[in-house]
Amino acid sequence: AMEAFITDFSDTLNNMNETTLTLHKKALTGQIMAKDSRLTQRSNRYWHEIDRNNVNFNTREQLVTAIESIDLETLKNNYRQDFIMQPRQLVTMAVGKDSAKETIPDTYQQINTAELSQLTSGYIE
Repeated sequence: AMEAFITDFSDTLNNMNETTLTLHKKALTGQIMAKDSRLTQRSNRYWHEIDRNNVNFNTREQLVTAIESIDLETLKNNYRQDFIMQPRQLVTMAVGKDSAKETIPDTYQQINTAELSQLTSGYIE
């Protein structure tokens, strides 16, 4: 399903024009900047800012600025680079004791529990 989405979205992105991208950006920034309808929403948003050590409480504004600065060509290039040219997946699979090892596809790299502690966040090459 993930591979199908990546392929389908690649086609969608290739057929997208600046006008469509602008509409998507406006919809997204409108959603991000929507007024809190409940006090709990505002409180949660402020607590997230505190957790991020953002004393300016302006993460939404920074995100909107970043979204508005995106242009179509850069978006296409980044998508092509990150999802098409260098795809990465982490697939987890639980195999019971009695299950045959043949159930694990050869294309998957197996990582045992000891190696998991050595993994860091971010991209793994």
